[in-house]
Amino acid sequence: MQYELVYNNLGYSLPKYTAKISKEMEEIDKQNASMSVSQDRKYKTMYDFVRKTVGSEAAMEIFETDNFDEVDLNAITISYLGIRAGYDRPLLQAKRAANSIAIDENDKTVQTIMKILEKPEELNKLIQTVDKMPKNSQSMMGRFGA
Repeated sequence: MQYELVYNNLGYSLPKYTAKISKEMEEIDKQNASMSVSQDRKYKTMYDFVRKTVGSEAAMEIFETDNFDEVDLNAITISYLGIRAGYDRPLLQAKRAANSIAIDENDKTVQTIMKILEKPEELNKLIQTVDKMPKNSQSMMGRFGA
């Protein structure tokens, strides 16, 4: 499976999504949510993770420096979130494909319902026709649960 960080319309290859990477991201997320950890430490942890994950050359291109104190803090956050998105992308695509298959299977039913809804006068005619039917035939048809 291929994973990619997209940053400033450029793609950077990501390593295989392993339990180790998942655990590291989980720890970063916990740290970022903590009120007891300094902002500097939060940014430094994300910065180190991005550098380790994409490699020092790609990190230099993303951050435009290899000096942490000179890095735009938003670049750190955006690249970290981009890595998360890169690992989530295949799952989202698979879910979309599965949902698309389910929609295709129900497509004929949906199309029939849409045709009825597009012409409410036809639905009204059908209801009036059923209402005019003798009570015995309505109950045999199970008209609207009556």
